Amino acid sequence: MEERETSLPPRPHVSLKRLLALSFLLALLWLVWALVRPRLSLSPEASELWSTGARLLLWVVPAGVYLMVSYGRRWSEPLGFGFPYGRPQVARAITLPLLLGGFLVVGTAANLGKTPALVLGELYSGLSPRLTAPVLEELVFRGVITSEALTWARETAPNFRSLIARFWAALFLTSGLFTLLHGPSLLASYGTEALLSPSLSLLVTGVVLGFLFAQTRSIYGCIFLHFLNNELSLL
Repeated sequence: MEERETSLPPRPHVSLKRLLALSFLLALLWLVWALVRPRLSLSPEASELWSTGARLLLWVVPAGVYLMVSYGRRWSEPLGFGFPYGRPQVARAITLPLLLGGFLVVGTAANLGKTPALVLGELYSGLSPRLTAPVLEELVFRGVITSEALTWARETAPNFRSLIARFWAALFLTSGLFTLLHGPSLLASYGTEALLSPSLSLLVTGVVLGFLFAQTRSIYGCIFLHFLNNELSLL
């Protein structure tokens, strides 16, 4: 009797054209949603529910199709669910998010003129399990878009200097997409005159989250830091 082959096929190289097509599709679909949403006249509760459904349908589904088409049975590997690099990866995945989270708390405290302990107390008292946006956005933007862009940079760079340049280009370009897709909500909240500052802040947030993912290749710390940033912004 022949042994059944159970090993996975080799992981294919990243297709830049396919990744760009996915990015363009996500932006286009979200633009359509941004145009349709105001016409629905939704209550705040219904609006939050519809936004979650829109993220699932317009972001997660296309990203999932991309992964299945690109990797087949290896579709989950870019997402950073596991720890294939062992203990060093686990250590980085724990310490780096906590370190960056600490800087975020201290920075927020300084901006508000409060002590970090007071900010942590307010954060704890007002904490709510608002995890939908951090989870879905990190899976798509860091787990798929940034992960694939960084892998493409590593696969195609002819030398170390080129790798560094492509690494940062990948982080800033994917963070730009992250910021662009938040454009409608930023525009609704701040208007055109005050749009620059929150857009730059969101761009920097995307770069930090992308850098964290690059250093850990784990999605969990990115979700934690995204969630923490969202909660601190409400104080």
